[in-house]
This record gives sequence, C-alpha cells and structure tokens, in this order.
Amino acid sequence: MERNRYLTGADFKVHVDVVAFFNNGEGLHDANWRGAFGGNIYKNSGSHGCVNMPRDKVKELYNLV
Repeated sequence: MERNRYLTGADFKVHVDVVAFFNNGEGLHDANWRGAFGGNIYKNSGSHGCVNMPRDKVKELYNLV
C-alpha cells in the first residue's frame, strides 16, 4: 500500500493519492480522471488491470486495510 504515487505503463503516467497493490502490480486506486464508476464504462474506457475507485471510497478501504 502506498500514498502519493505515479502509476506508469507504456502509454500512461498518472498520479494517484492511494493505491493498494495486488496481483503483480495491479491495484485498487483513486482515479480522478474518471467522471463515473461502475456500470458498463469498462467496455469503452477500461483500465490496464487496476480497479479504479472514487477517491473517498478507496481512502476508506485503504484505512481499513
């Protein structure tokens, strides 16, 4: 688990406030670039394997773990 981190890949570099890693680098993290979460957005606007969460919810989860 980390705070204030840049996540990087071949075609992206994004800042997240908190991330809880699992499964070889994927993680649960905030995604302030998203306007919505859930539903069918993954079909056209998915992630690179991470679970994108609203900032308040991932901070709540982070504090529990």
